[in-house]
Amino acid sequence: MEETQTFGHGATTEVQLYVPSSKIKGEVQRMGAYPFGQQWFMTFYLLAKNKLLTLLVTTEEELKSCCVEVKKDVTPDASMNIQGTCCETNEEIENFITQFKCPDIQPKTVDDMYLGDPKGKKRDILPLSLYKNFNHFLANNTSAALESTLGKLDTFFKENGTKFAFSDNMTYADCVLMPRLHHVRVAAKELRDYEIPKSMKHLWRYMRDAYKEEAFNLSCPSDQDIIIHYQEKVGSSYRGHATIQATTFSCAIPEGILDHECGAPTAHHDSLKENGDQQNKHEEDEGIIDGGTGE
Repeated sequence: MEETQTFGHGATTEVQLYVPSSKIKGEVQRMGAYPFGQQWFMTFYLLAKNKLLTLLVTTEEELKSCCVEVKKDVTPDASMNIQGTCCETNEEIENFITQFKCPDIQPKTVDDMYLGDPKGKKRDILPLSLYKNFNHFLANNTSAALESTLGKLDTFFKENGTKFAFSDNMTYADCVLMPRLHHVRVAAKELRDYEIPKSMKHLWRYMRDAYKEEAFNLSCPSDQDIIIHYQEKVGSSYRGHATIQATTFSCAIPEGILDHECGAPTAHHDSLKENGDQQNKHEEDEGIIDGGTGE
């Protein structure tokens, strides 16, 4: 059974994103934990939010990766020429999104998430290092490289002075990083009893703010799907049964982590919350968020 949701109205371009569905029996209408699935969902959602397209997202049970089709295009920008476009690889999708010329959706920004000398021969691209070291940790149960990358991310967010990777708005770099960072949080805890250190407050603050964004929440797989996606890497050492657990979504940071730094709620905090509530209502009024229809 397929499930399709629509996001955005009024754009002249209609894009269909197909993503792998949940691996849990009876939950195929939900997205699975394929990291690129959430990455592309978030990316195209942000393009829809900028009124550059109308997004249709369909989950499919047999899919192993994502694909994109342009269902309709009557854009006045003839230079785009995307009518009939079909992207079947992540590289093709990445090339495709650049045609929308959205400042926040530029794949090259991922390469700017590093620490150290920009002229150095080897730059540690943090989202890529994070995922590589996370998979190594699951397979070998050695956390040093993973924790080193998490520490670098904490330093990166301490130094950049913005809410998200490069601004106070989510950008493509966040669409790449946040799904993988969330997978680290959920799967490392369940499968290896490892938690992101509470001392990394700048990283936790970033996660807290990302969890509040519709782009992340609407595309987030369940904790159980994330666990299932990685449990083969740890072999028989995992004794859990994610397929029969109650469905949960860990889209909030643990209580108390930012208490010392952030202090008690203030008028400014209340104002930010009120503005966030107003933004969500505005998105609903503008038709960015629409209900799902099954097929």
